[in-house]
Amino acid sequence: MISNCGSDEWGGYSGGSAGDQTGREWEVRTWYPRPWNCVLRHPCEDVRNLHAQMARAAALNPRIGYDQGQRDTFGEALRSAGDDPAKITVSCETDCSKGIIDITKAIGRRLGREELRSIGATYTGNMRSAYKAAGYQVLTESKYLTSDAYLLPGDILLNDAHHVATNLDAGTRAGGSVTAKASSSINRTEKYKAIVTGTDGEGLNVRTWAGAEYPKCSFSPLMDGQEVAVCDTARAASGNPWAYIRVRIGGCDKYGFAAAAYLKQI
Repeated sequence: MISNCGSDEWGGYSGGSAGDQTGREWEVRTWYPRPWNCVLRHPCEDVRNLHAQMARAAALNPRIGYDQGQRDTFGEALRSAGDDPAKITVSCETDCSKGIIDITKAIGRRLGREELRSIGATYTGNMRSAYKAAGYQVLTESKYLTSDAYLLPGDILLNDAHHVATNLDAGTRAGGSVTAKASSSINRTEKYKAIVTGTDGEGLNVRTWAGAEYPKCSFSPLMDGQEVAVCDTARAASGNPWAYIRVRIGGCDKYGFAAAAYLKQI
């Protein structure tokens, strides 16, 4: 599903009444082939997940509608509501790009990330360059543009000349992130520190769930001596213990599962 802000209550771009008059001015809908030119993906899962959460909340709030002529009013209302779209109680308007840009700035304020709070994008035509400068990956392979199978929550779908939307759910072939299977049962609170050891220079693969049959995370492998935080444990189908770990890479917290036999508590 995607969060899509596309037109006012008359199917136009300006002149409508403030707020979502039809329930479709900003809505949650199925992915569709716009076509999209690229996907903008932040490397930090926390940023992506917060973006998806806020974009969904904005789409479901009937106080937020579409109007290019009043596109700044959503950002003002968002800030007044403590950067939580669900708490906006005044009727306001935005458009496809300004809504996402204002959410990005709010994420920057909430997470203390200056590069997001002050992102320089102003419309679809300069979002690609501004988001890349703020640390987003620009994904242009056809697999990201022709279906939602490889998309992650918080991915931004961009057609530079016309439209932009936010992906809300993990695709069936997304990988590179802990699967939904883990989300309700695995703890992210650190239990102890450990280091990677005994891999004979080959490194330790981190996977999306406990077991060598699951996909590798994008930050694999971790080399001997790498410090990690162990947050929880699980057993693979083979019965062997695996650890749910957190590692900080490039200023971002990354999570995944690693065979416990290669982790030594410190």
